[in-house]
Amino acid sequence: MVIGLLAATSILALTGCDSGHHGASRSQRVTRASQEPAVYATDAISPDGKRMAVVRHTSKGEYLEIGPAGGQGPWQRIYRSSYYLTTDLYWATPNLIAFGDSNIETNTIDVRTHRVHFRLATATSFNVSNDGRWIAWSWAGAPDAPATVGVVPITGGACLVPPRPANREDMRAFFKPGVKRLYFLRGPWSPRSVVKGATGIISVPWSSLRRESVRVCQRG
Repeated sequence: MVIGLLAATSILALTGCDSGHHGASRSQRVTRASQEPAVYATDAISPDGKRMAVVRHTSKGEYLEIGPAGGQGPWQRIYRSSYYLTTDLYWATPNLIAFGDSNIETNTIDVRTHRVHFRLATATSFNVSNDGRWIAWSWAGAPDAPATVGVVPITGGACLVPPRPANREDMRAFFKPGVKRLYFLRGPWSPRSVVKGATGIISVPWSSLRRESVRVCQRG
């Protein structure tokens, strides 16, 4: 689904790095003696501020690495992806990192065991709550289906989605620290028209979210 530039910019201004675990820059040059100099990467800082997770895009593949936040010291490569790793990268808890890839999947990895766990299918974007316990996801929909949003526990579980009126679609879900509400964009939807009307930011209390099996929470 296409969202106006102004609306998207407003969301970015409102959300910032809500999880508090992103690095200051989503795209920067990271150097390391044992690698080719200057490769583009995206980083996320651990909750205690001592470690950094880096998505490294190289000519040999896509890698997730962890090392000291100050950049000085040993680095450890904990995951190699067969897909392009996106800028959706969050260090959710002291030992858990959430990341997205170009297969439109969301996964988590345990930094101690390097075990990867599938969390969401076809989530076009996501972010993590400030306490590291929840993933807010957005799915762009399909030609015959409206876009939708929801939340899922960071450790896995059922998807929870907000009630949505007929002929409406929801996009760009996000959290606000300390507020138990889900925020997102809502606008009109019609299977007969690709023209979008006015879109506004709304929020719903967590108590109104309902358990539902939706495509974004399933493989395939």
